[in-house]
Amino acid sequence: MNESLRMVALIVDDEQDLAWALEQNLLLDGWQVIVASTGGAAIELALANAVQIAFVDAKLPDMDGLAVVRRIRELRPDATVVLISGYYYAEDPEVREAQRRGQIIHFIAKPLDLSEISRLAREAVGETGGAR
Repeated sequence: MNESLRMVALIVDDEQDLAWALEQNLLLDGWQVIVASTGGAAIELALANAVQIAFVDAKLPDMDGLAVVRRIRELRPDATVVLISGYYYAEDPEVREAQRRGQIIHFIAKPLDLSEISRLAREAVGETGGAR
């Protein structure tokens, strides 16, 4: 990865083990990683940091993940936002509507494939030619 880029990834998940695995994966890929376990903390971090990609769990203890996604998109309209969930599936109407509105760019069902996480993060900074 280009060292001159300040690549910031936000992970929002209240499952500590999963957040840790995502964090370690992205750190190995050269990202600066910030982690939140609540929607409120995630919004504060997105406000304070130039986030390029956010991985947001759909179910958080303090707010709905889709509400967090909407707020992150308001704060960081150029960020790639990926909804992750063990609750929703790609075909769920809520997920499809969020994609249609451009609130989420990708959806990944749990259990997560860490190579997919790395691929989406590379795309977020244009390393594979992919767009947001």
